[in-house]
Amino acid sequence: MSTYSVNTQLQPKGSTGVVDWKRHANGTAVWERTLWKKLEVGDIVLLHDNEQVPADIVVLATSDPDGMCYLETKNLDGETNLKPRKSVKATMGISSEEDLERSSFYLDSEPSHQNLYLYHGVLRYEDPV
Repeated sequence: MSTYSVNTQLQPKGSTGVVDWKRHANGTAVWERTLWKKLEVGDIVLLHDNEQVPADIVVLATSDPDGMCYLETKNLDGETNLKPRKSVKATMGISSEEDLERSSFYLDSEPSHQNLYLYHGVLRYEDPV
């Protein structure tokens, strides 16, 4: 497993590319547009309804109060039915840019592999209380 820090560069996806969340030297963070191909391991991606997922992801939070979302994998396995996914319990309370900026967490993750239905990782999260 590898450890990746995700509190230095955060990236949400826009409809024509990816919006990049950059932390500047003065400690503030801003959204900047970038391309999918520039996503790196450890980036955070914001997805909206009916947008394609540009990379392998771990669901940190959703707009659903129970942390649920539904993914279609037809581009990967040909299946058109929606697959339920639930956000990580520790991070499901992140609901704003401010919450995200105050958060600090690390993901110990297995490398990418072909199995779409199996994933092992450990998220270490420090509550910003």
